[in-house]
Amino acid sequence: MPSGFARPIIILIAPRRAFAYAGDIAVHTWTHPYMTTLTDEELLGEFGWTMELIHNSTGGRLPKYWRPPFGDSDERVRAIAKEIFGLTTVIWNQE
Repeated sequence: MPSGFARPIIILIAPRRAFAYAGDIAVHTWTHPYMTTLTDEELLGEFGWTMELIHNSTGGRLPKYWRPPFGDSDERVRAIAKEIFGLTTVIWNQE
């Protein structure tokens, strides 16, 4: 990783605790599905419900990132996340 590059921290804890942490919040979906198996409408629901929950639980904050369950993502899923919800996809490495 280049020097000075900020790696997003994925927080998998309760939204109120994450809010107190004051770091970036990431979406990990509402029902933890294989994202590539969902229709566009179902993807909108997964992202939308999760974003609403985070927004309502953190005093209006919105995530900047998302991590797909099981790492399951393709160009279509990433495009919906980015273009509709403004989310950057982050994937873990295998170090």
